[in-house]
Amino acid sequence: MVKHLAREHFVYKMDKGNAQVLTVQSGDQAEVVTYDCFENQVKSVMT
Repeated sequence: MVKHLAREHFVYKMDKGNAQVLTVQSGDQAEVVTYDCFENQVKSVMT
């Protein structure tokens, strides 16, 4: 089974108090879509 994690599930700080958003079992696949470190605000190296 493929589990998907959308980029809307982001955190600004790694902390043990953050809510769990995905659980995978042995044999599952995980697809994680992420923002870059600027939340995709940079569109070009020229801007």
